[in-house]
Parts: sequence; C-alpha cells; structure tokens
Amino acid sequence: MKNVLFLLVLALIFSLNAKSQTPGQLSITVTSLPNGKSFSPKHVLAIWVETESGTFVKTLKLNASARKEYLYSWIASSSQNTTDAITGSTLNSHITHIVNWDGTNVNGALVNDGNYKVIIEYTSEHAQGPKASFTFNKSDSQVSLQPSDETYFQNISLSFTPDGATGISNINTSIAGSLALYPNPVSDHLNISFQSAAFEKDISIGLYDVRMRLIKTLYKGYAEEGLNHFNFNLSSSEIIPGNYFIIISDPHSLLAKGMIKE
Repeated sequence: MKNVLFLLVLALIFSLNAKSQTPGQLSITVTSLPNGKSFSPKHVLAIWVETESGTFVKTLKLNASARKEYLYSWIASSSQNTTDAITGSTLNSHITHIVNWDGTNVNGALVNDGNYKVIIEYTSEHAQGPKASFTFNKSDSQVSLQPSDETYFQNISLSFTPDGATGISNINTSIAGSLALYPNPVSDHLNISFQSAAFEKDISIGLYDVRMRLIKTLYKGYAEEGLNHFNFNLSSSEIIPGNYFIIISDPHSLLAKGMIKE
C-alpha cells in the first residue's frame, strides 16, 4: 500500500511543481529516394531531433563515414554529437529507416513535453542534399502522424506512445507534515526543512528522477522532533540538470516535493 501511495504522490507532486516530462517512445519510419546526384544512389544520412525553436536534442541515426562533413544541417545543429545514436557506414542504396526516440537528450535526461521536430538529411554529392522536417507534440497523449510524401522522402510515419497514464485525477492523497526546498531551482547547495512530527525517529531522504528511480540517498538516520534542517551539495556529475523529487520517508509516512536542478 505504501508503494502505491508513493507512486501516486510522486505523480501528483510532479504535475504541480514541475514542467511535464512524459516518458514514452517515439517511433519514426521514413523511406528515402535517390536524387540522381554525383554518387547516387550512394549517400550519407542523418536523422535527429530538435526542439520547435531549433535547439538540438539528440541524434537518432547517422550513416556516414568519410563524407559526413557534407551533412551541413546536421553538423550545424548537433556539432556531430552521436550519443546513443545508431551509427553506420555510407549507404549504398536507399532504404526504409525505422528509428526510435525515448524522449531523452544527449545527457540522458527526459525532456519537457511540447513540440519537437524530427529532421532527416542526406546527400549524394559534396554539397547540401535533400532535407525534411516533421513536427509532433510530446505529451501524455498518444500521437500518430502520417505526413504527406515529399520529393525525396515517402512512407513517413511518427507515433508517440506514452509509458502510461497515472490515473490519479480522481484519487485523494494526503501526506502529514510540511516540506520546504530552497532555492528551487537549485544549482549546487539545496536546503531542506521539514517537520518530523509525522515521522518515526529513523528517516530516509532520497533524490529521485522523473521515472521514479532513486538517484541518490542524501541522508539515512535520525530526525529530531519538530523542525529539521539539512543542506546537501547537489553539484556532483551524477545529478544532471532536470526535474527531480525529494522524498522523505519512514516505514509509515512520506513527504514529497518536486525540485528542478539547473
């Protein structure tokens, strides 16, 4: 029962205290067509994700060896970052590409919900080649798009499937006690204050990511009755910028609050 309550409270706290970051999978299918240039049908190709405003998020696929420098748009956006990408050599023919994006950036952090662009670019010459961009909305709703064929790209589909709804809209949850975090957002040192009347003497203070995985146990031990103050250094490399939860718990109670790491 405590675990169920724990998950429900985290979902509720997150919805109230941080920008939505729905976990899920985007599946992309696209078939490229030859353009008859110098080396056609041989070509180099990149598929990547950007925000709606054009900020690079992650490379999904790169097929290129010696001539990737002619993927001008991909290089300008990504600075040739291929973290977690599918990589391979130059393609000898045009094929159907099926790639997936898990909603994370190059740092492995789940990105905020909103509009994103999937961009595909290829070239068969020492010059800019065909490029196409497809926009979709990442949210807690399933999305299925079939954009119209373009001159050099066809059979296009984008399908985003959230990991699952929390189902908390009609559930009442109440947690005894009070918890304050400051500053929030935080860059390095986080101050935590809470009333321990709802707790037994031994508590645990944990830092959790938006997928409700324990990133770090900040404290495990004794809590005084009444008001407690703690200070933690969150500047370590394992705590990357993003949205988190601070959870204080004992065997019978918990306090939870959303936190943003800058």
